[in-house]
Formats: sequence, structure tokens, C-alpha cells
Amino acid sequence: MFIFRAQRRELEGRLKTSERYLQYSPYLADQYSPLHPSKVADLPQSQSYHLLSLYQDLLFTLIVMEIHSHLAAVLLPVVFFITVTAQTIGTTTPEVHPVLQTQTCTLVGGCKTKLTKLVTDSLAHPIHSVTDPSKSCQPLDPALCPDQATCAQNCVIEGIQSYDSIGVFTSGTSLTLREYLLHGTQYKKVQPRAYLLAEDDLNYEPLRLLNAELSFNVDVSALGCGMNGALYLSEMDMSGSRSSNLNPAGAQYGTGYCDAQCFKTPAFINGLANINGSGSCCNEMDIWEANSRSTVYTPHTCSGVGSFLCSGNECDSGVGVCDKPGCSLNTFGLGAPGFYGRGRGEHRLDSTRPFTVVTQFWTADNSNMGDLIKVRRLYVQDGSVFPSTAETTNGAVKNIPGGWDGSMTEDYCAARNPGSDFTRLGGLKGMGQSLARGMVLIFSIWNSDGNFMSWLDGQAGGNGLCNATEGDPATIVKTHPDTSVTFSNIRWGEIGSTFKVDGPGSTPTPGTGTGVTAAAATNGADTSGRSVTIVAMVGLLKLDGSFLNPTGAQRRLAKPFGIGSRSCIGIPVAQMELRFAVALFLRECRGARLGKTMTDEMMEQRTKFFTYPKGGRCDIRLGEE
Repeated sequence: MFIFRAQRRELEGRLKTSERYLQYSPYLADQYSPLHPSKVADLPQSQSYHLLSLYQDLLFTLIVMEIHSHLAAVLLPVVFFITVTAQTIGTTTPEVHPVLQTQTCTLVGGCKTKLTKLVTDSLAHPIHSVTDPSKSCQPLDPALCPDQATCAQNCVIEGIQSYDSIGVFTSGTSLTLREYLLHGTQYKKVQPRAYLLAEDDLNYEPLRLLNAELSFNVDVSALGCGMNGALYLSEMDMSGSRSSNLNPAGAQYGTGYCDAQCFKTPAFINGLANINGSGSCCNEMDIWEANSRSTVYTPHTCSGVGSFLCSGNECDSGVGVCDKPGCSLNTFGLGAPGFYGRGRGEHRLDSTRPFTVVTQFWTADNSNMGDLIKVRRLYVQDGSVFPSTAETTNGAVKNIPGGWDGSMTEDYCAARNPGSDFTRLGGLKGMGQSLARGMVLIFSIWNSDGNFMSWLDGQAGGNGLCNATEGDPATIVKTHPDTSVTFSNIRWGEIGSTFKVDGPGSTPTPGTGTGVTAAAATNGADTSGRSVTIVAMVGLLKLDGSFLNPTGAQRRLAKPFGIGSRSCIGIPVAQMELRFAVALFLRECRGARLGKTMTDEMMEQRTKFFTYPKGGRCDIRLGEE
């Protein structure tokens, strides 16, 4: 099978868009597939072809859900096989990923544990000469890497068997990152950065957080001036840009990193030698950057979708493809020094003790298909739920029309940074689109030799209480070599579902969104009036008969798609759209065929609330089995 570049871009674009729809309907992805391809491949295009326009991306997702992982391995190598060969995976040291348990939550079903794992960045792995393991391939050696093809042949990437050796320690739901480790009599900077892997141990775990929330517990008590314990999201490729010919290592070896800073310094990008000094760019949502003195959260938007490269001025601020400064919210910098900091009683949120951070991404229509209009921050400590403070001395923020509630909105970003790159490159709406497509969760700890992290906690910039020298890494390693951050109980899901509080002095735990949590999460709003999608109803009804005796929540949220004959009309229309979508797919993806296990009986239709096939899937294969 041969796919031209233009065709490849079109297919990849559909996949990225369809991933967005897939997260709207996990039930559809599992239960609903098109009619048997062998019976519809010869349908003409002329018959009501326009019906595809509304649902084409969703239908394409349903068809290719069984082969998504095959596309990267089949389509990408076909385009590039002439120019580059693969970087080899070494055999000296195996890659052993530490387990970090996380949870996904719904309002009805509560939280379910996932055995997710961690992988550090590929550049933290040993990458050495094939013939001489003592010779590193980074920084790039012109003798080993005169071009990408030669470099791929000359260099191999090895695994990391013990993540303790790079400052990454896990236990159950808890992750601790250390900046320094003792080697002999000297402390060595390890500065780890780790990515969340899915349970398959091969790909990154996609977090789709539009109209959803992310919660975690954090302990920053051992982070002083100049340190940054960060938890953030980047729109990396979920496979780590893996392909059999280009980058077989992929996500399982930590390839594919990108962010809005578009750094041009990495020796390798997506597993390939960065010969031309390109930058690796993508949308970035900094959920949490903090030490015990100060904290900030910041969305950074980019012009492109997913991970892409920049060159020259494209990588710079002001005229570039990404918003490097971002739209930041630092409560100290806004004039509320008493909100966050060290000391119980001195600050509303005491950073010397653990607490829970909740970040909610609200949309205009309260659905996961709407535009992002607000990023709302909540905290839980000592049995109390409270929002980020609205106290400010900033004149522009104080004068926002209608007032300011302490959340991040387009009005807030315009007041803080009028005419900024953030607005030019899409603003909150663009950030929401990235959250809908799916992003990778990243954990890091670091300090900076260049600016001593003064942009986060420095007195000079009005960001915190740290003086000009406290954040010097040379000072930190002498006075606080044990500096570390601990993240735990990481959960994501529907707004109001990821935490609950049982009373004063209790520890925040995963919950069903009842009681204090629901009230805090919705800011007192009446959830019965929220716009609810069909998918939300499916999640509530479960199609298991429980809807015959609905709960109060089910009765409030169950808004039918149609009444009487309107629903009946929808069934044949949907089936006709599915037939055309399958025909389109088979015409464009030459060589596609049914999986060996598929039978006509499996495609017999079952109808409850949705029409779906008896077999629950449609297995279509590309390339070799």
C-alpha cells in the first residue's frame, strides 16, 4: 500500500479530529460499529453523500478504532522510508517502567483505578554508539551523526532498569521526584521529567479534560526558593511519534516530547537526530508550577495541532508559532500574598502541609463539545474546599466587566496581557480544543541556573518573597540537597467527580461528586439545568435495565434525542451514514481488509437506546497481521 503525503496528512488530520469525538463517547467506541464492510464497499458516492458532513469524523473513528495503532506503523514509514532508517533499541539494559496508579472518575460510577506507568524522557536514557557503548550520541557527534540516516544507524537507545537512579520514586498512587541524588560524597543533579504511560506500557495515557477536571494531592514542603515541582500537559503524540521505520522506540522510551517553548536544543526530536536545530512545539497547559513560596498555572497556545517542528523565527516569542509567556495566574503576583505560602494561620493555603489541587475546565454549554470559557481552581485542605482567591491589587483585573471571581477567563487574560501571543494564537478556545483532542500528563522537578526561577517566586518581579540569590542552584544543593516534591492520588473525570470531603481534618479522597464536592465544583449552580449530551445519558443509563427504576439524577439528566417517530427516523439515517462512511474508508485505504475473527453474525444489529452490532466491534486491518 502506498499513501502520498497529501493523503497521509488528510488521514492523520481525520484521526486527530476523530480522537476528539472518541472521547465524547466512550460507550460508542466500545459498543457501536458500522455495518459489515463486505456488503457496502460498492455503494455509490452519489446517494445522499452530504449526510456524511456532520458525523464524518466520528464515523471514521468508529471504523478505525481497531487499527489506530496500526496507522502510525503503516502510513508513516511508507512516506519516509527512502530518507531515514530507524534508531535501534539497545539490548544491554531493559526498560522497566515504575507503576503509578491513577483513577478515572464519573459522577455515577465513582472512580476506577488504572495501572498506569511512568517513563522518563528519551534524552535521559543512555544513547550511545553501536560499536562503542562508552561513546555517547548526545550532544550530537558529527562523526556519528552527519545526517539523520547515518545517525540512526550509528546510535542505539538503552533502557533504564531502576528509576530510583534518576530520582523517580513511586509507591501505589504516590510519586516523589528528587532534584539531587548522592553519588559517593557528592550530590548530583538528576532533575527528572516523567510522562504518564497507559496500561499497555507502550503509549502515553491520553487525558481529555474539556468539560472535565483533574485532581491531585501535592506536598511541596521540601521545595524552597528557586525550585519548581511541576505537573502539566502537552499535546504530544500518544505513540511518541513511533513508527517501525523511523522511531520504533516511541513512547515506551519517552520519545515525542514537545511544549510551547519550542526549544531548539534537543539532540533528538521524535527519535531522530535534530540536525537542523529545529524546535519541537505543541500546546501546553501548565496545571501546577510551584514551590512552597509561590504557585502559578498557565495555558500556552500554539498555531498547530499536535506536535510539530519550527525553525528560525517561528520558534521565537512575539512572531512565533507558540505563546511562550502564556496567560499566567499567580495569586502573589496579583496582590494576594496571604493566600498561599508557608505557615498555618499565616496563609489560607499552608504549603508546609499536603493539600489537594483541583483544576476544572468549564465550557460555554457545559458539554465536552463546547468552547472553553473558564479554568477554575479549587483547593482542599483541613476538610475545607475553597476556590483560588479573587483578591487582587491589579487595576486591570479589578476592572474586568462584571467583576472577577479568581478564575482564568478570556477577559482575565486580556486584562493581564493585552495584545498577547496567547490571544493571537487562539486563547482559551484554542486551549480547549487541545484539551479535547487529548494531552499527555507530565511530572517534573527542576531549577534554573539562568534566572534562579525568579519568574515564579522572585521579589524583583513581584512574584514572591525570594531574594535575588536564594534560588541559585549552587545555594540550593548546599543548603537543601534533599529538595523534592510528592504528587499522589491523581484523578480525572467529570466535573465534581474526583474528590470529596468527609469533614474537618479529613483527607480528600476520590468520590462520587456528592456533598461538599458537588457544591464546590459547580459553585452552587443547579446542575439539573445543565445541557447534557446523549453520551451523558448513556453513562447514566448503562443500557443494563437500571433505567427502568431511575434515580433522581438520572431523571434530571435524561433528555431524549427525539420523541416518538423522530427517534425512529434517526435510526435509518444513522445506518445510511455508516454505510457511506465504510464505503469511503475502503475506497481511500487500499489494502484494508476484515480481521480474521470477523463474521456476518457479529454485525447483526441490536437496538436498545443505540443501535449497535452484536459483536460489539468492527475489526479492519491494514498491512500485515
